[in-house]
Amino acid sequence: MNYKPKNKIMKTSKMLLICAFILPISFSALAQKKGGKTDAMKQRKEKVKTMKVSYITEKLALTTEEAEKFWPIYNAHEDNLHKVRKTMRGDLDKKKTIEEMTDEEVTKMINNSIVIKEKELDLYKKYIADLKQILPVKKIAKLHRAEKSFKKELLKKIKKGGPNQSNTPPPPPPPNK
Repeated sequence: MNYKPKNKIMKTSKMLLICAFILPISFSALAQKKGGKTDAMKQRKEKVKTMKVSYITEKLALTTEEAEKFWPIYNAHEDNLHKVRKTMRGDLDKKKTIEEMTDEEVTKMINNSIVIKEKELDLYKKYIADLKQILPVKKIAKLHRAEKSFKKELLKKIKKGGPNQSNTPPPPPPPNK
């Protein structure tokens, strides 16, 4: 394997430049739509997603080839997790507190939570197996740290800019574990 650090850095830089050019284009396209808060929320989500792509690509030092294979797998995994977690939220009766629920309802809620965790674990096992086909194991190990540090950096930016600034993205939704 020919390892050329300058070439790897150049490829990562190219990826970051591509992301930097895509971001303004996506904002202008979203800004042209009408609809108030929903468009603004979509715009912020896109901004956060673009920042995340750039951040993780840099932290993992993904080559162009790795990034092309990695991001579809990553996005599919995120979508699958979202769907599994959404089913759990859909099953909960938001009008009731635990004190208002019967023992049977609470038992069902707990059992549902266990099923969700098992589905998440199965998804994670498949995700890791898929990643092993395209990335070195050390980059896979760095991924979780990169995601955590991205969330920390995002929260710092939000706190620094203040909650009412329109140019700061909202915090990512907390994971439902």
